[in-house]
Amino acid sequence: MGPPLSRPSLPYERLTTARAWRIVVYALAAVLILLLAGFAVQLAQPPDRHASIRVETLPGLSNAEDSRIERVRWDAQTGRTAIDVWQPDGTLRRYYVTEGERGIELSGGEEASPESP
Repeated sequence: MGPPLSRPSLPYERLTTARAWRIVVYALAAVLILLLAGFAVQLAQPPDRHASIRVETLPGLSNAEDSRIERVRWDAQTGRTAIDVWQPDGTLRRYYVTEGERGIELSGGEEASPESP
């Protein structure tokens, strides 16, 4: 009779030593820590106030249902948000949104030309 046949070793059987298991556990822990740290960084960041501005209606605007918001933009130099609104009569009015002591304040409403900043 010949020598006994040996079966091939499975991949996890190579991890029979405590040192190999320790390396695997440390690697998994490191991946978990990196994922949690990335999630914590995302939670810690303040929301971008100017990422998506949606205007439904403006107080003091006549016929707000027929008016159309043309453009909303942030002016970094003045620190204000400008909202251009087309009114049903064809005039373009510009409103400015600022944060005051009592919260958000709306001012302006003067007629503006479409090409002016």
